[in-house]
Amino acid sequence: MTVTSSGAKHYWPWYGYTTGCGTTYTYNTYATDSNGIQYATVELGVFRGSTLEGTRKASISKRPSA
Repeated sequence: MTVTSSGAKHYWPWYGYTTGCGTTYTYNTYATDSNGIQYATVELGVFRGSTLEGTRKASISKRPSA
């Protein structure tokens, strides 16, 4: 999820990884928003089929100054 300077929240699509428990995977990705991104967080979800079983969200991070 990202938050613009006006406070609007944008929820991005889920990325899927299905190898299973105990496996590590690294995603390299980015997000852009024409209104500017001030804050961002990453949320992990556990799915059973297409049903979302639970989530964990990282702390919100403020965009570093350029």
